[in-house]
Amino acid sequence: MKKIILALVVVLLATPAWASVAITVTDLGDGKAAIDYSGTELVRAFALDITVDAGTIDAISDFAVGDDNNGYGIFPANFSRYITVDATTGEVSDWSVEGYTP
Repeated sequence: MKKIILALVVVLLATPAWASVAITVTDLGDGKAAIDYSGTELVRAFALDITVDAGTIDAISDFAVGDDNNGYGIFPANFSRYITVDATTGEVSDWSVEGYTP
């Protein structure tokens, strides 16, 4: 019985906690959109896969970059090609990469 209780405790502690996140897209006119989010808990990260049915995505602006900002940054899949992460600490030494924009 003790083993079953211990196994149950381990399973309960190992289960991930899920939060509800609402993504809101607002049409700003002139082909621009603002994307915002809100949630029930502090969200560590989330991913968006954005596509357009006509035209192209020409620019991304008003985004945060780095560890010490008050929001979340935009980090596309190729972002890792432009920065160096310290293997020991896991910290990024410089977030201001010349010529990089999402």
